[in-house]
Amino acid sequence: MKPTSIRLDEATLASIDGMAQALGRSRAWIIQDALAKYLAHETWFHEEVRKGQADLAAGRAVTHGDVRDRLAALGVDLDRAVR
Repeated sequence: MKPTSIRLDEATLASIDGMAQALGRSRAWIIQDALAKYLAHETWFHEEVRKGQADLAAGRAVTHGDVRDRLAALGVDLDRAVR
């Protein structure tokens, strides 16, 4: 592992230290865990957006009107459901 530095405001650092104490972990562990989870989520999200854009480009999409019509055919009253 390579060391790095980061500047944090006092409130964020206090939150990190509080979590570290509560979990019996080091400050470094909390920061590394948080970053790993953030990066995993952002990677997943951007991949899903890319897939959605590819679907749109390929014409694999359903319009809002089509969704309303399909739900109405199932007996869903959307005007009542969204209130």
